[in-house]
Amino acid sequence: MLLRMRGLAIVATLTLGLGIAATTTMFSVVYAALLRPLPFDHPDELAMLYVMRTTPQDGTRRVTHIAEIVGGDHRHHPRRA
Repeated sequence: MLLRMRGLAIVATLTLGLGIAATTTMFSVVYAALLRPLPFDHPDELAMLYVMRTTPQDGTRRVTHIAEIVGGDHRHHPRRA
C-alpha cells in the first residue's frame, strides 16, 4: 500500500529519521553536560568553599566564594543579569 502512496512513504521515512536524529542529539547533549563523569581522579571528594562573614553593625551575612579571596578580590561584585 505504501508503494502506491509514495508521498506518504517519503514523509513517514523523513519524519522517523528526523525523530531519531533529534533524540540522538538530545541524548548526546545531556550526556556531555550532566551524565559524563568529571575529569578528576576522585570526583566524590570535590568541594566548593565559601566564607561567611557577619557584619557586627546590622548582623547581615555575606557569602564570598573562595575564588574571590584567592584571586585577591575582596570586594563584593553582584552578578549582572
